[in-house]
Amino acid sequence: MSVLDASALRPELYQAVTTNVDDITPMTSKGEIWWQVVERTLLQWEQDPSLLEEEGMEIPSIITIREAIRLANALFVTRSVPPTRIVPDGNGGIVFERQEGIVYETIELLPDKEPEYCLFQNAQLLHRHTFSMNDL
Repeated sequence: MSVLDASALRPELYQAVTTNVDDITPMTSKGEIWWQVVERTLLQWEQDPSLLEEEGMEIPSIITIREAIRLANALFVTRSVPPTRIVPDGNGGIVFERQEGIVYETIELLPDKEPEYCLFQNAQLLHRHTFSMNDL
């Protein structure tokens, strides 16, 4: 699995950081949403991590941001449903969130740890597991 090459993307699409993809029109394809997730959020964070600075919060490192780009690329290639939001977790990590009705899913990337997937239904944890980025 290859990592997205940021230099190949169109710089004119770089806009203000958007972590909530709910504002994307319903007619937008899954592929377009994934590109917007990467271009409008993760690549912006990679270019300027200070956009994430908030008092008392640890911002994600460039390495963590690049791992999130790699994860987004892998999820796009496997035709996964795009996240509803991507947010920093305040501990140097990044969380991909998806909510559809009573189902809530997260993938959390933390520095120096394996990513963790969680599935909730009605706010009750149904499933949790870690996976290796090397498997992507």
